[in-house]
Amino acid sequence: DVVSAKIVSMETYGAFAEIIPGVDGLVHISQISDSRVEKVEDVLEVGQVVNVKILDVAPQVELPLHITGCHLRGNQLFIAYTLVENKGQDFIYKFPTKGYVASLDLRQPTKVLSTVEIPACIALDRVGDMLYVTCRKGDFAVVDASDPEELGVKAVRRDILDGDGFKVKTFGGRTFVTSGRRIVELDTTVPAVPQVKHLYDRGDGTEAPSYDDFTVEGNRLYALAHASVDVFELDDVTRTTEAPNDCGVNGIAKTPAKEAD
Repeated sequence: DVVSAKIVSMETYGAFAEIIPGVDGLVHISQISDSRVEKVEDVLEVGQVVNVKILDVAPQVELPLHITGCHLRGNQLFIAYTLVENKGQDFIYKFPTKGYVASLDLRQPTKVLSTVEIPACIALDRVGDMLYVTCRKGDFAVVDASDPEELGVKAVRRDILDGDGFKVKTFGGRTFVTSGRRIVELDTTVPAVPQVKHLYDRGDGTEAPSYDDFTVEGNRLYALAHASVDVFELDDVTRTTEAPNDCGVNGIAKTPAKEAD
């Protein structure tokens, strides 16, 4: 495969090119040009973007990515990922501190259009031209994807979540995020500046496990927490209230998840 890559360093025996953030490949001096190259710096320079052909992938660095979320829009694929560490045959996972969002053109599947760095990410969804990315330690990133060839980080916020946000989903134009033992509904009237619209939680003071997943059916929100499903009544979108952040619990279904419809 031929891909675009940036030269990041040079040695006497060749140059290292960054395929995607965290993944470099060696371009041996004998493969830089059809003609003889005496010194690498005579032909290449750090920061230069060149087309390189991937000839082989070393087993110890094969696919050092952990893709945490993706979204397809036409021919553009947006992915959120973190880097993992491989050592020989031993796979070592360390909680990362950095994450990335990348855009790819599926008509040229080996070409990465743009990449931005964010905190270690967990999940991703798209609202308008924005990508909402939940991150570890309560970070919530908003990435401008209006131009897939030039992604931009609009903000990294800490006022949306109170814990790891494992899921972010949109149902019928309403966007929800898991936040520890709560489900947060976002006001996305201005997608670049989402606000907390409603908080759905048990409200009974119990030390319940964090919500793992959720779905919306009709006017109800079903939140899965370990071996139980909590059921919340969604506010009517036309209703006005003096306390929009307090929806209350419609009912807590103690039914084991395997019995839930």
